[in-house]
Amino acid sequence: TWHSAPEMHVTPQYAAFDNLEQAKKDFAAETELALKSIEGISDPLEQVLTLHDYLTLHCAYANDTNAAYVHSAYGALVNGNPVCQGYALAFKHLLNQININCILVNGAEAMNHVWNAVELNGAWYHIDVTWDDPKFKNHGDMEGYSGHEYFLCSNTKMSSEGADGHYGWDESLVPNWGTMYDSGWLFNDTEFPVHCRGGKYYYIGGSAGYSQHTIYETNTLHTTSG
Repeated sequence: TWHSAPEMHVTPQYAAFDNLEQAKKDFAAETELALKSIEGISDPLEQVLTLHDYLTLHCAYANDTNAAYVHSAYGALVNGNPVCQGYALAFKHLLNQININCILVNGAEAMNHVWNAVELNGAWYHIDVTWDDPKFKNHGDMEGYSGHEYFLCSNTKMSSEGADGHYGWDESLVPNWGTMYDSGWLFNDTEFPVHCRGGKYYYIGGSAGYSQHTIYETNTLHTTSG
């Protein structure tokens, strides 16, 4: 039996700040700045994609996983150097602001990892912003890149990496896991951000490892290959 998760809103921990009011202002300002990236975008899929790419572009996985605030939404949005919990809390916080359902998903204890599940059109999908951040994947700063390997994944796709991938989450967290976005979408095949503007989509094709890239313009996020 599925039980609805209790309503939860992300509140950053300010207790250790010398200037509490300034910390609150900084967090509010960075939240507003992130949400400006979706101004003029009304489609929930486009909003989720844009905010995912915003975090991968503006954050880098923390070199010191014990540093202050790296486990918080504040660490992601204000300092830009979170660990997985910080990425996931920041993503949930941003989606909370635009009334898109988003929860935290914990893997098996051995994974020591957390990511998100997001509801679109009545179905739920996995999103791991941390593992889509090229700095985390390659252990080096790769500005301008944004992976989508772990964006809107079904249960099957999310676990397809094998023993070193995602495993051990509670599938009963939500009533309906979807498969719609596993293939046939332009974000499936790019390691760069997708820009949604004026009813058109702009992206760079190919892998981050290529020496040359092509910028594409299209009228739809859906491709003919899915």
